[in-house]
Amino acid sequence: MSLLHLLFGFSGRINRGKYWLAIVLWLAFWVIALPVCLLAGFYILGTNLVDGELPSGSDWLEKLVHMTLDYVVLFIIFLTLVSVSWISAFAIGIKRLHDRNKNGWLIVLFYVAPSILAGIANTSEQAVVSFVLGLASFVISIWGLVELGFLRGTVGPNPYGPDPLQRPAVVDASITPASAGP
Repeated sequence: MSLLHLLFGFSGRINRGKYWLAIVLWLAFWVIALPVCLLAGFYILGTNLVDGELPSGSDWLEKLVHMTLDYVVLFIIFLTLVSVSWISAFAIGIKRLHDRNKNGWLIVLFYVAPSILAGIANTSEQAVVSFVLGLASFVISIWGLVELGFLRGTVGPNPYGPDPLQRPAVVDASITPASAGP
């Protein structure tokens, strides 16, 4: 399985080891990407400040538009990186669910439902509702972590593909049906 298919392919199965490898690769990517984006934001601001103040004078509007466009480009780059990460997260999770012989749509429960429940819990003015929804969000998140990251996949082939841990059988070419004996 290629790295590209591991990170972005939606078909097949991956075992726990490849799942955690993909998670570590994305964590390493974001450990580098976040500071780079932050430094780029500071660089844009620093190149557009004059003596610590926003542009002024006759060309202030042109400089302000230039700075705004720089930030828009940085935002688009950042949004693209986040989108690619989420697409990859869904692909990785779906393949992991396939390894567990479960439908890939279950990933919506593990990735989307906790965020929605937590968001509703945070906006609720009733303490009991907020607690119950927050607890439900937490339980679903833990269930997803266990399901995707810790439980072994189906042994042998399943409808989603062959067992990723099963090695292909090696056929000995020196044994032929004619020489196999009576």
